[in-house]
Amino acid sequence: MKTPKLIMVALTSFILFSGCAMEQRIAQTPSGRPEVVIDSNDMDLVKSSIINEMQTANYQLQNDSQYRLAFTKQLEGGQGFMAQLLLGNSYSTPPIAEVSFNLSKQASKIKVMEFSSISTQMAFGQVNRGDMKDNNAWFNGFYLLLQRVKTTAEKDNKVIAALEEKPAKKESGVYSIEVRP
Repeated sequence: MKTPKLIMVALTSFILFSGCAMEQRIAQTPSGRPEVVIDSNDMDLVKSSIINEMQTANYQLQNDSQYRLAFTKQLEGGQGFMAQLLLGNSYSTPPIAEVSFNLSKQASKIKVMEFSSISTQMAFGQVNRGDMKDNNAWFNGFYLLLQRVKTTAEKDNKVIAALEEKPAKKESGVYSIEVRP
C-alpha cells in the first residue's frame, strides 16, 4: 500500500518542480544573485527599508552588523513540504529559509546583494542545506523585493535631502515642505 503513496509523492514532486524550473528570471545580474545598486549613501536608510520589507514577508531579523543583515523564516505549507521532501525526512526539523543581505558602499551608492539557503536538521544533528541561487522563482521574488527597497530608499533619500536643503515652513500651526520627484 506504500507504493501508490510513493508514486503520488514522486509524481507531485515532478509536476511542482518542472513548473518551477520553467519560470524565467525577470532580470540578469552580474553575480547571478538578486542584487541592486541604490542611489544613496545612507546605510541606515537602506537597512531600514530591507528590514521593513522582510518583516512584511514574516521573516525574523537574526543579525544586524555594519554590512550584513540576516533573516530566517520557518517554511510552511507547500514550500515547507517540498523543502522537507528534498532535504530531510519525517524525523527532521521543519525547514528554515535563511536569507542574508550584504551591503557595500560604492562612492555615493550602496550595493545590496541577497544570499539565501534552506536548511533542516536531521534526527542525529546533521544539518542539510540547499542554496537557492539557481531557483528562478526565489530569485524573482527577492529581485522584486530589492527593487522595492531601492524605490523606497531613493525616495526617502530625496525627502531627507530636501529637508536639509530647505527647512519646513510653518503655516497655520502645521509644518509643510514641498518635495518634487
